[in-house]
Amino acid sequence: NGTNDVIIYKWDGTVLEQKDAKNYGAYAYTLGWSPNYKYLVVGGDNGTNDLIIYEWNGSTLLQKGVRNYGDGVSSISWNPSGKYMVIGGANGSEDVTVYYSPFVFSLDGTQHVFEHFVFHYLEDSAGEDVRFEDGFTVLPGATTFLNLWVPVSGGIDLRGSGKIILEGNLTLDSNCTLSDGGVIDGRGHTIFCKGDITLLARSPSLIHITSDTVVDSLGNDFHLGHRCGWLVDNNVTLTLKNMILKNSSLSDTTPFPIQLKGPQSRLALDNVTFALNGNFTFSQGSLFFHNNVVVTGTSQMNYISDHASFIQPYSALKFDLGTSFSYGPVNSVDKNLIKMCDETSQIHLNGCSFKTTTTGIQLTKGTLVVDHKNYFYNQNDDGTVSYTHLRAHETSLHLVCR
Repeated sequence: NGTNDVIIYKWDGTVLEQKDAKNYGAYAYTLGWSPNYKYLVVGGDNGTNDLIIYEWNGSTLLQKGVRNYGDGVSSISWNPSGKYMVIGGANGSEDVTVYYSPFVFSLDGTQHVFEHFVFHYLEDSAGEDVRFEDGFTVLPGATTFLNLWVPVSGGIDLRGSGKIILEGNLTLDSNCTLSDGGVIDGRGHTIFCKGDITLLARSPSLIHITSDTVVDSLGNDFHLGHRCGWLVDNNVTLTLKNMILKNSSLSDTTPFPIQLKGPQSRLALDNVTFALNGNFTFSQGSLFFHNNVVVTGTSQMNYISDHASFIQPYSALKFDLGTSFSYGPVNSVDKNLIKMCDETSQIHLNGCSFKTTTTGIQLTKGTLVVDHKNYFYNQNDDGTVSYTHLRAHETSLHLVCR
């Protein structure tokens, strides 16, 4: 019909009223409405655009995507549930194909607005106009490449082993949630969180970081459910920024929610507040403290790694009222594994407990700020407690009397 190959009419029992018309481009042989009448798929022989999917809003057909189907499509049928679509035609060895619907088209760039989407194998999603308005699922063992220009809304489910590879920064909208752990290959990119994020998953559940990744919470909470957390590969840096890190209030949630997998695993903390329930331990790897990193509540931070950690210039590691810090590398007698990089680096003790093993601790450079009443302990090999051996070499001691 020339430029009007697809025409939508309204029939009131007496009169046909044209509502919209679209040019398919060549020969349209068949079409199929989704069971909820929200989507219309048109098939035929149209070069690389044999299948075209439209969204129907009651007055206008909006094109959502296209797909090539060999020498053309001759039939389209939807499953009554609306979750699957069968396409028949001349497509080489795949004349009959079942697709997960309604999004049967490659996520290759423009004019795609999705409801909840399921990634099955290796699939790309990139472009300015790719939107996940109701989140997505990556099935176990499946991988998706993401390069999105607009925030993701709704729930994200990686099913424990689904993998995301970031080809650009990713922004999670304020209503975004994580319902299970999985694998994130950040490749140096940043995940921005526009609101509080909760990982409340089947226990236990870990977000496995396999390459350098930054998570910037923009001042919001990141809440980890019962026995949920992060796992950072060896030779990989996870950077957490502008975050209030919380975890479950269950009393048996004892493992530290960020686990460094190898001796060369690195955790960089930049304006992070730990508001955790239960003690937590760094058993290996290195920490890097940027700007202000604060430990709050009643938890104890145990440092038993035999690798050095660094408080950067103009940065401070602060232990607030009621918290504790314990230094006792298990495979080293090195007293100097907490390193302040220069005179502007600080450790700030504000009404906390400071503990070491018989190894003691030596602080070089920087400033040790002692505010309120603080307790210094040494845990001897026989279990008795004595005074901590605290040596400050080229370190300023700043006492605040109240």
